[in-house]
Amino acid sequence: MTLVIARRWKNNITLSSDSRITFSDTNRFDYGIKVFSIDVNYRHDFVFSIEGEKFVGNKQKKDINLKIGLAVTGSSITAYTIKESITDVLKNLKAMTSYSDFSMLSIAGLVFKVYEFFSRELMSSLGRNALSEFILTGYCPKIKDFVTLYFYVDRTTHLETNFGFREILKFDGIQCFGSGKVPADQLLSDNPAIKPLRLLKAVIKDKKDVKTGGALQHGSFHNGHFQVFAVMDTDYKYKEYEQGKRTFLNEQLIYLRASPLLIDPFEAPYINPGFSYVGLDHE
Repeated sequence: MTLVIARRWKNNITLSSDSRITFSDTNRFDYGIKVFSIDVNYRHDFVFSIEGEKFVGNKQKKDINLKIGLAVTGSSITAYTIKESITDVLKNLKAMTSYSDFSMLSIAGLVFKVYEFFSRELMSSLGRNALSEFILTGYCPKIKDFVTLYFYVDRTTHLETNFGFREILKFDGIQCFGSGKVPADQLLSDNPAIKPLRLLKAVIKDKKDVKTGGALQHGSFHNGHFQVFAVMDTDYKYKEYEQGKRTFLNEQLIYLRASPLLIDPFEAPYINPGFSYVGLDHE
């Protein structure tokens, strides 16, 4: 799993990725989902405070519900296992005392425990290459700003594998991760103003990294919540054609996550998968 691009610009964070999962030099799958929106639910039930030796009682605070962004690289088995585990942990958080701290850094501490545990377990079963790295981003109510964190594998020595995380994108900028990082960074140096989705498309088109390919995926924040958008290839020239009394767009390249499927709402089960999409120049 291949190229993820994280960008901070104009008080927003975007995560973009390709969709290719590579099993070997010749076997690949171009419909892997790599960008996710994860629910964070934080409750203040049964919060109490002790001042000195006096029990003050419950101090009810407002519950917090957020959607944070996640983008994964590396081993697909490890990435999806960690993603599902993180989802279960973050959807039911509860403060234990009035000293409980809700922030993106406290969330990162919980996520890191999950990340390190499953990474080591899967590495012991599948080998040293069964590892994943990912980017987590969300709005932090404590500092009232977006925080983006990079969870990574540390192999500074050949004898030991360690794990860590650090904050990235404290200021406007763009960073690339995964096997497509080298060609992406080269294109960025040639054109620093290039948009993330156009950068992704350029890396795929150049084919310098065979592990980068498939459809484009993209997510960003709206009203403090991370939302995953479909991506429309606005460079593609499509033609309208008539079939019966209805007009269709022939092979319109709108990718709902990684899926190229177009569902006709006028056919059974008569459901239109409503979604918002962005073009290649989306910030």
